[in-house]
Amino acid sequence: MNEPQARPEQEHRRIGTTFTDDELAKMDEWGFARKIRSRSEVIRQLVREGLSSQTKTATTEPARAE
Repeated sequence: MNEPQARPEQEHRRIGTTFTDDELAKMDEWGFARKIRSRSEVIRQLVREGLSSQTKTATTEPARAE
């Protein structure tokens, strides 16, 4: 009988999105400068950095009045 396989700690979900040619070129340049071979990995790292930056900003800056 087959044993259930352990689930990875974090599951990856595929999403679909579109980018302009200029955005893709900038992402490719960013990844090339960091020796990242996969465009998917470039996008994941950019998202992580953006979220990390947003979190740091949210905890260090006072809330803005709207």
